[in-house]
Amino acid sequence: MAENGTILVVTENLFFLPRIQAAATAAGMTSRQTGTKPAFDEAYGAGDTAFVVIDLEADQDTWREVLTAIKDAPGAAPTMIAYGPHTAVDLMAEARGLGCQAALPKGAFVNRLPEMFKTV
Repeated sequence: MAENGTILVVTENLFFLPRIQAAATAAGMTSRQTGTKPAFDEAYGAGDTAFVVIDLEADQDTWREVLTAIKDAPGAAPTMIAYGPHTAVDLMAEARGLGCQAALPKGAFVNRLPEMFKTV
């Protein structure tokens, strides 16, 4: 188990993953990419998830299922953050409605990464 928990990243696009991993490491955390709901369920079942990061360009059914499952689960949910294209206003609003504390355009997400996970 990581010192401060794990960051689960729901994405199929590996472009931002090294940046997320670097920010996780700097915060004393680990990160794990999960591109499917079963992969997410397996990783989430470990019980040390501190953050869930949602790529809004990932399969929409997958991220909706993930957020709904977390929202409907008993107990405290991890911090959930979504990111996507600046034009995906509707998807960002939907992600917030499903429990994400923040839904950011990619540029803002990248700019905030160095500090984002230091709140744990």
